[in-house]
Amino acid sequence: LSSATAIVVFDFLIFLFLRFEIELVLLQSLKIPVVGSIPKNPELLLESRHLGLIPVTENKSMRNKIHLIAKKISDYIDIDKLIMICNKTSSISNLKNKKIKKSKTTIAVALDNSFNFYYHDNLEALKREGAKIKYFSPISDLKISNCDGIYLGGGFPEVLGNLLQKNQKMKKMIKNLAEKEIPIYAECGGLMYLTKSIGYGSKKYTMVGLFDAETKMTKKMTLNYTEGKIKSNCIISPKSKNLRGHEFHYSEINTIPRDSKFAYKLSIGNGIKNKQDGFMEYNTLASYGHLYFDSSDYAQRFVENCVRMSRR
Repeated sequence: LSSATAIVVFDFLIFLFLRFEIELVLLQSLKIPVVGSIPKNPELLLESRHLGLIPVTENKSMRNKIHLIAKKISDYIDIDKLIMICNKTSSISNLKNKKIKKSKTTIAVALDNSFNFYYHDNLEALKREGAKIKYFSPISDLKISNCDGIYLGGGFPEVLGNLLQKNQKMKKMIKNLAEKEIPIYAECGGLMYLTKSIGYGSKKYTMVGLFDAETKMTKKMTLNYTEGKIKSNCIISPKSKNLRGHEFHYSEINTIPRDSKFAYKLSIGNGIKNKQDGFMEYNTLASYGHLYFDSSDYAQRFVENCVRMSRR
């Protein structure tokens, strides 16, 4: 709290007079004013699933809930006082403006109720490097419009596995594009989609089948920061570079062929198998790990590979 200039007390369930006692102690001991106290309210609850919050794309009542949360914040926080405090704080040093390159390639990004876990900054990094982003749905679209690369993000492919399974044209197209060496980058849910199948409870859904392996949902959570080294040249990086990311899933990849190729060797984290992550096949890279593109030149390398594809 050494650098804090104001405090908001969230989710309190205490008598009113204790609330004021706490505010007084904070002000006297830390010399930091309390600008509000937001009471516990079940109406503000954001529902969760096994990996955390339910995606906004699935939560149709989210907009109404956001309006309700905004009203409660307005009711219980002294906004004028908060603005006054903000106006007195030292300014943040200006970040260097990053130049946006002229659009030179098109990357198709999966975005629907099954695939929606993306760092927004990753998409912005691709645009900055000259990629035009086109969104598509592996659930409802029958084809992907002309593109030079594909990005399959994380999500919950198991929940709507039946719909993904039924979309035979999309699965076939993605596999065909992979076999034609189009660069494809996939993370977690995207990795699962590219295996032969996803086992979810008593159900087993047929997926793309690019990788000769099967996904099975588990009750055990895998949650780690990851560190390691990129041991093979791949579509986002040359070999020998260090990497950092995170992995977060309730699944495992089974029946992995012995001759499978991996791009990453982890020192921290589990990966797909034996601390190896980043399945490689054709020009496709698929990992359990999520990477933050601006931590290295991943976006630049991916876009460059997509540009090469467009010139073939």
